[in-house]
Amino acid sequence: MNVTGPLRRLACIAPTATAIIGPDGARIGFQALDSRIDALARRARDHGMRPGQLAALTAEGPHDLPYLLLALALARIGVGLAEHALPGHLLHWRFARRGAEFAGDILAVPGWFTAEPPPEPMPIDANDAAIFTVFASSGSTGAARHIPVSHRQMTARVLHRALCDGAQPLRRMVLTAPGGAWGMTTILRTLWYGGTLVMSAPADMLAGITRHTVAAIAASPQTLRTLLDQRPADAGPLPGLAVIETGGSRLPPALAAEVAARLCPSISVSLASSEAGAIASAPLEIIAGTDGAAGRVWPGVTIEAVGPDHRGLPPGEPGILRLRGPMVATRYLGDGQASAHNFIDGWFYSGDIGALRADGMLILAGRRTELINFGGDKVAPWLIENALLRLPSVSDAAAFGVEDEDGIEQIWAAIVAPAPIDEDAVNRFCTRELGHLAPSTLLQFSELPRNEAGKLRRDLLIAYARELNQGMREPE
Repeated sequence: MNVTGPLRRLACIAPTATAIIGPDGARIGFQALDSRIDALARRARDHGMRPGQLAALTAEGPHDLPYLLLALALARIGVGLAEHALPGHLLHWRFARRGAEFAGDILAVPGWFTAEPPPEPMPIDANDAAIFTVFASSGSTGAARHIPVSHRQMTARVLHRALCDGAQPLRRMVLTAPGGAWGMTTILRTLWYGGTLVMSAPADMLAGITRHTVAAIAASPQTLRTLLDQRPADAGPLPGLAVIETGGSRLPPALAAEVAARLCPSISVSLASSEAGAIASAPLEIIAGTDGAAGRVWPGVTIEAVGPDHRGLPPGEPGILRLRGPMVATRYLGDGQASAHNFIDGWFYSGDIGALRADGMLILAGRRTELINFGGDKVAPWLIENALLRLPSVSDAAAFGVEDEDGIEQIWAAIVAPAPIDEDAVNRFCTRELGHLAPSTLLQFSELPRNEAGKLRRDLLIAYARELNQGMREPE
């Protein structure tokens, strides 16, 4: 199925129902939305775009309505949308927003988005194996990879999400990342089930929730922190807000408690990746008391923990996680070496270390590349981070391994605190709470490096720590 098919149906059966409320407050009904998609699709086809090609446009934020319209319009005619970061030899077209970067760029703003709809509806491309969009991996462990997701795989992601989490709260939804895999899945899930999508810049998100009586939001922990900063300290939950969906990075316990008290007590946590979409979820209260719990695996997703020999391990025994299902991508675009490493015999190897319990609960120990090799023990960073976040003055924390001058990995930690900390007091606390796992070095920052989805860039912290080590070792 083409991802724009359900929108055409809603244009016929609920033409005046509001599909999107734009960042300027303007309302777009389902019939008007379908007409705007058709207008852009015809313009793209008339420009020479053909099924199977790829075009690039970079999303500028959660309020980026032109990006969403273009993605749907190209999808309608079988053209995939990617970001400018995709290598040029894989692209057929590039859209420029404010001026041509090189010959061949298409100036997409403003002319492209004022085209008149065609007199007859545009035919919907029926090849569900065609690329709908190319998502970029988080880049949290290094260079981002490019994941082609077909219409068929995207359809499976949306339907699984609706099956497992329900569609009712999505009558109005504010979200935070239209260009990412999680954000696009949420967009389609909201629209396919006749909901209203409220597109809002992060700075205006709180006002949009109140103004439009939003029932559900999808937000990273980083965005939830921004919303809390915009609320009075003594404010209670937002009226009308029924559920908060969060994912992209770990939700620290202290932040979760604050979100429940001051935004909404109903919090749903998801585990997702660009390669597979969301694969597990659960209400926060179900997983809050279990270290590493990521949610219950969805029906239709097969997950195994395997050993180095690729053999499945018994329930509850940790190993390398691999998964497969109709929503899972099958390769990286333009990177055969990485594809061969991560996609093996129909399985996607996620790079996570974890275990699957017999009751379907997925327990994560961390990413294989992020585990700290401390004296031969593989230490999950979140064990140290959870302890640090229990300090009242610490709002964010990250733990990571850094080799000393003998090449032995030591535990370092970075924290965010509003004022200089008493390092001796923190060290005593860590020794009491963590014992021999207490960080040997503690760094303080005004904020930790994160990508646009809110995922921690632990690799940047490690690089910074290595530079510090090098500076201390250099002779004067």
